[in-house]
Amino acid sequence: MTIKVGTANEIKNHTQLNMDIADDRILASALHLNDHYSGSVYVATTEFAMFAKAAGLGLNGIHLERLAETTSVLTRRERSALKTHWTHVEVADSPWALCRRVLALLNLNVAERLLQPVRSSGQPPELAAVLQQYDRLRSEWGPDVNLNTLLQPIFGIAPPRPANLEVAQVTEYRPREPSQVWAFSSPTVRSESDEERAIRIRGEQRAYDQRNEFIRDSLLIGLELVKEFLSDVVDDDLFA
Repeated sequence: MTIKVGTANEIKNHTQLNMDIADDRILASALHLNDHYSGSVYVATTEFAMFAKAAGLGLNGIHLERLAETTSVLTRRERSALKTHWTHVEVADSPWALCRRVLALLNLNVAERLLQPVRSSGQPPELAAVLQQYDRLRSEWGPDVNLNTLLQPIFGIAPPRPANLEVAQVTEYRPREPSQVWAFSSPTVRSESDEERAIRIRGEQRAYDQRNEFIRDSLLIGLELVKEFLSDVVDDDLFA
């Protein structure tokens, strides 16, 4: 439902308001009404930032604090923050980027508030286990800690093996006689050629990238529990 208050040219621009922002347009309308009704207009909102801004403009404000604290009620800013952070998680192109973005998502005040009942009760257990994994990751992962050293102990996922860029040694077994392929001489060891090294590194790097992709996808599967819970608890298709 849209309510039109006066005409557009009756709503005066204010130096502290940006008419491209919905909240500011609401405040501009409130200022217009306030001029007509001698200060008897009130702005009621669950968003404290908007409540404070209204007070700064000389408007009477009511902060619906009790509603704002209800876990199933999200402000527009909270909903936008959750959707934006989840989008960043989904497009992460490596386990490192994904884990960093998940920690940023879980660190949001709204995420902490919505997930607090799970942390307190341990229910549902599958989701509680996922949260415990990332709580442990937050406590153990630092600037001097390689994420690959934490994947196995925290998530039970073997880390990828990076390509060996050094010149490898090749062991060769050669037949004693060309006609006796079943009879081998003692093995000889030599350094791989430049061509052999390039082929080997490409294969190892491909395997490394594939392993990282598998790890990323495995972590995302667990995070679907977080996504589903947040959508259910606010009774909304939050991430649509």
